[in-house]
Amino acid sequence: MNQRPRPQANFWTGLAAPWLGLAFVVGRPAIWPLALVPAVLACILFVSSGWLFVHLSLGWLAAALPESHTPGNTAGVVAWSALRGALDVLVVAVSIVAAALVSLTLAGPLSAKPLEGLVRARDREASAPPYPESAWTASVARALGAAVLGLVVGLIASAVVGVLGFAFPPAALILSPLSWLISSYVVAWNLFDYPLGLRGVTLGSRARWMVGHVGLVTGFGLSTSVLLLVPGVCLLLLPAGVVGAAIVVEAAEVGPAP
Repeated sequence: MNQRPRPQANFWTGLAAPWLGLAFVVGRPAIWPLALVPAVLACILFVSSGWLFVHLSLGWLAAALPESHTPGNTAGVVAWSALRGALDVLVVAVSIVAAALVSLTLAGPLSAKPLEGLVRARDREASAPPYPESAWTASVARALGAAVLGLVVGLIASAVVGVLGFAFPPAALILSPLSWLISSYVVAWNLFDYPLGLRGVTLGSRARWMVGHVGLVTGFGLSTSVLLLVPGVCLLLLPAGVVGAAIVVEAAEVGPAP
């Protein structure tokens, strides 16, 4: 029986993979419920955490800076009320931003099982061998651990780049693209968790795999960064990135870790 030849794994393969993933998701209505889980979950997290953050922060502000009731000092009362109003607006804005960060950070890992389902759907069409099912808690813990590790490494690398840019302003022309490249690698790292995690590839082996396929990973990371560039929309396009990661792994012929 003749097997379908695999595409050559290179920079251009990685560059095309997220868009092929988008076409895969859009063209298969049967998997849309799985693809919508991250966005729905993010909305729930945003509303609930946003309400909690706003409620707690406004309560703290009211306790720390009570309203002024000084008699006979109308100007002072008005000024104090204006200051309190401005602080209330600032606290609400910060709380909303914090809620957005929480929802964007947690929606992916908490949606690990549906996203793994997209990978399995792609693997079935590619005639890849099935991989054992894992518990929901194990999938979430693995995805969350990968996300936290990628975030920490990305923040450290970005901080180093920022310090170098501050110390040597003329180097900004080089450091700005470098910062975007670092972010692209972090995005790729998180997306590869789903297909590589199903295959039993450990975090250490995954890092070595990314280094060994640096051209493929660079193309995938840069292309996915463009795909996920619009805030909020990234949650709708996250499934496309996950399927794209499965396409990249298939092209590189990665198997289970020994």
